[in-house]
Amino acid sequence: MERATFSLTGNDLLNSLTINALDLFYVIGNPDDSEVSMLESAISLVAEAWDLPQEVLAKSKTLITAEREATRCEAQGEPAPQPTEEKIPEHHADCTPISVLWGLFETATRLDTKDKQVEIFNCARFLAEYMGLEEWLTDPRC
Repeated sequence: MERATFSLTGNDLLNSLTINALDLFYVIGNPDDSEVSMLESAISLVAEAWDLPQEVLAKSKTLITAEREATRCEAQGEPAPQPTEEKIPEHHADCTPISVLWGLFETATRLDTKDKQVEIFNCARFLAEYMGLEEWLTDPRC
């Protein structure tokens, strides 16, 4: 029997959250945006829940920190710092709003406290709107 849902691996989920955090700097242009902070927290929880290597988490944090600094410089009219040597991850081929949300729900089941689970749930609610889940579900072209 074929699976009705597709979930991303922990690593692919972390990469997707990282890409969304980086995108928010461009969309909002605020280096201190609360949604980016929420995604950063979720990224750490994904790494914890899926027992990902610290290097994977460190790469994500390096990319977000570098983009935050570039956004801050741009907002202040200063030249942006040299780009980081870290490569921005690519979206997994099956990275859809539903696969990201499903991955977040799977992540929540792996976490050991209700507070951490609620953090992941709040992130999922935000991403459902940000990634256009309703449109994705109702538009036959998606």
